[in-house]
Amino acid sequence: ALVFNKENPIYYFTNHDEQIIDLKEKLHTNKLVGITGITGIGKSELVRKYVQTNQHNYELIAFFGANTDLIQQFMMLAKEINQQICLKEGCH
Repeated sequence: ALVFNKENPIYYFTNHDEQIIDLKEKLHTNKLVGITGITGIGKSELVRKYVQTNQHNYELIAFFGANTDLIQQFMMLAKEINQQICLKEGCH
């Protein structure tokens, strides 16, 4: 998978296997899942851990920072996708 803007989970984010399995099942069934909760409970780490162990199941995974300009992030993602296409198919 092309993983854009990836951050690895912190090393002490452990013992969340049930949450990872639940997330995987929900994504398989629904294709789109919202993860909500109060600040600091591990929402981002859960997603990072899921991606770390399941990225092989996807073609593209993109992380977007909520405190950063989304337009700029989408532009960077588009450039990355174009670079990957050029590597695979060649650019004219």
